[in-house]
Amino acid sequence: MRLPSSSLRPRPRALRRALPVALGAATLLTLTWRAVLAQDPAAMPAAPARAPVTGRVYFAGKIVAPAPITPHHDPEVCAKGGPLVDESLLAADDGGLANVVVVLQGVASEQLPEAGTATLDQRACRFVPHVRTVTMGTTLQISSSDPVLHNVHAFLGKRTTFNLAIPVPGKLVERKLTEPGILRIRCDSGHTWMSAYIAVVPHRYHAVTGADGSFSIPDVPPGEYRVRAWHEKLGAVEQKVTVASGEAPAVRLTFKEPSAEDPASRPADTQLRDALTAARTAIEELEAQRRGDERSRLAREGAPLFQRYCATCHGRSGDGRGPSVRFTSTPPRDFTRGTYKFRMTPAGSPPSLDDLVRTISVGVRGTHMPAWKGKLTRTQIETLARYLTTLSDAFWSDAAPPTPLDIPAEPPYDGASVARGKALYGKMQCATCHGDDGHGDGPAAKVLRDDWSNRISPANFARGELKGGCCGAVIYRAISTGLGGTPMPSFAGAMSPAERWDLAHYVLSLGHKRPAIEYLLRDPAGRISSP
Repeated sequence: MRLPSSSLRPRPRALRRALPVALGAATLLTLTWRAVLAQDPAAMPAAPARAPVTGRVYFAGKIVAPAPITPHHDPEVCAKGGPLVDESLLAADDGGLANVVVVLQGVASEQLPEAGTATLDQRACRFVPHVRTVTMGTTLQISSSDPVLHNVHAFLGKRTTFNLAIPVPGKLVERKLTEPGILRIRCDSGHTWMSAYIAVVPHRYHAVTGADGSFSIPDVPPGEYRVRAWHEKLGAVEQKVTVASGEAPAVRLTFKEPSAEDPASRPADTQLRDALTAARTAIEELEAQRRGDERSRLAREGAPLFQRYCATCHGRSGDGRGPSVRFTSTPPRDFTRGTYKFRMTPAGSPPSLDDLVRTISVGVRGTHMPAWKGKLTRTQIETLARYLTTLSDAFWSDAAPPTPLDIPAEPPYDGASVARGKALYGKMQCATCHGDDGHGDGPAAKVLRDDWSNRISPANFARGELKGGCCGAVIYRAISTGLGGTPMPSFAGAMSPAERWDLAHYVLSLGHKRPAIEYLLRDPAGRISSP
């Protein structure tokens, strides 16, 4: 081994002189820290005191009384809570603005508190509360106080995140909120005026203004922040605020009258995006880059097939606006939202690759979507399915893949099961849309619309044909997962698996007497496997 040159070698005499000095300094430092640690905790320097950020939000425009709403569906139930009014702009006499989401921006990253719960009720055909904020990870407990069918259809931007049926008063259905953003919620079952908003925030510094426009965000550490406020009709405003140790600053925020010429005043769910997006770590950024590269590769491989076989209906960009749309009775699917009807994944989740392969293979009965099995090879169908995933961000989040539906073995299809299913048909309020005899002519049928605002008709069970395929497992799947993009919600939280099978048997009975051969040759596990 080559030794260092003499100019770099430590000199023994200098080393002997420096060693006691270094040891003495280390000993002094050790003794100093021992003395500090031995002190009374009360004598230790205190952490800077936290303080609340309080304030009021005002509306500077013309204040008018909320417009009355005349319920056109279930009026006897909807009138029980007093007159219904439009809650989209509620201001006090002095301009104090209610139902404003207030979020602190610029907060240092810190551990989220333990996941809690929040409630959303449906009372006298209103969502209660109309606006609320929650910390990411909160479990939303959804219930209904009304003896009619409601559903909670939640959108994040244009994408459905969940659609849950609440048919039985007092029964809780839970949904964990793990994605930051502003959820826009509506009821599809005939109560078209019902709406609510839930802001899911990746930290705990948020609030909603009360009836007088006041708010309070407690326990804020000292620092400089921006307070951003969002209103469903008026857009967003913000203001800088400084929190000194133990001093509670007061904030005053003012919304102007909305103007078509002022882009900042347009209502937009994305105007709080920067405040409601969790910070990415370096590892997450690398993973996002890897997913982006994979997405680009799949897009390159599948694009020629899609343009040749699918774009004529679904459009070159997959938005459902191809040149053949004018000849179709059912609007082609808009793939850019990642919302699909026929899937084994939970409500609000994108379909699995198997789900896409299955639909491409067998087509959609009663529409212009053909069965491509036999016309394309299995490899081509899988390539198309993977290409569809590149058209929507819904397939490319960093969330864990959803657990697919497990359909249990089908019990005997007999008179007892059909009778139990008939009772459930009434209890679950299915006649609201599908009619008493399953003809698709329920009282809410005339006002149903899909996620693209197209008029949509409930299934007519008396015809004995279903778009999703045949047999009881298809009906069980629809009851369990809902039909994405439509008003048909998931009933998984409202019924047990055995009850869902009974209801599926009753629906089958409305269309035809089940042939013995169909019963004998059914999939013994009751599953729907891709071809």
